[in-house]
Amino acid sequence: MCYDSWKPVLGQSVFFVGSVLGGIIFGILADNIGRLHVLVIANMFAFFGNALTILSNNVLIFAASRFVAGCATDTNFVMMYIIGR
Repeated sequence: MCYDSWKPVLGQSVFFVGSVLGGIIFGILADNIGRLHVLVIANMFAFFGNALTILSNNVLIFAASRFVAGCATDTNFVMMYIIGR
């Protein structure tokens, strides 16, 4: 319905906020504990965030799960290029 049209937009916005914050936090962690360790942690964040997105049944859990999934997105893509070099 039209009165629920804000929910997907909220999920996408929270995802990108998580992407920015995750890039900063995981970047700092990569410098301190190693890139490979952070890549594994980021993949776990992506798995649990996306799995929780599927299982969410209210807006708060949906937004939180999209945030967790967003935290891992940039790290998973960028870290692969850095490790592969």
